[in-house]
Amino acid sequence: MEDDLNHRISILENDARNLKAQLDAEVVLSKRLHDSLEERNRRIAGIEQVLKNAVELTREKIEAVRIIRIDCEKEVARMAQIRALERNALDLSETRIRELIGFLDGIDAGAKKLYASRRWRFSNLGTWLGRLFSFSKNRTIPGYWRIDKFLGDYRAWHTRYLHRKDLKN
Repeated sequence: MEDDLNHRISILENDARNLKAQLDAEVVLSKRLHDSLEERNRRIAGIEQVLKNAVELTREKIEAVRIIRIDCEKEVARMAQIRALERNALDLSETRIRELIGFLDGIDAGAKKLYASRRWRFSNLGTWLGRLFSFSKNRTIPGYWRIDKFLGDYRAWHTRYLHRKDLKN
């Protein structure tokens, strides 16, 4: 029995050593896992910080883009107003130009009628007789006024203006 008891004690001691070795291995494994978890938590915290920074930077960029977009929309609205004002000014100037052309055409027609009238011929009798007996096809007597210069300038401008208008159309 004593042998049996010694044998059992030796088995129990052997089991205790094995259990202690397993426990030491478990403790080492537990420490390694604990260190690994702490490292993982540190990495996760670092990644979370990077993500927070990225989110904050993205929000700042989005805010900057929003401000730029608002400025662009204001600029587009201002440009539309300027275009409308330009259109109105062009329409107004076009109307004024038509009125001026009508006025100057009336003056030109009046001057031509005046130069073709008998009164003009008799007031400039010498010039009229000279034109009458000349071989020129143009029998109208030119005036002596400064209006002839202005009407000549007007006719030249009117021709250029109509030419430009034809080119645009």
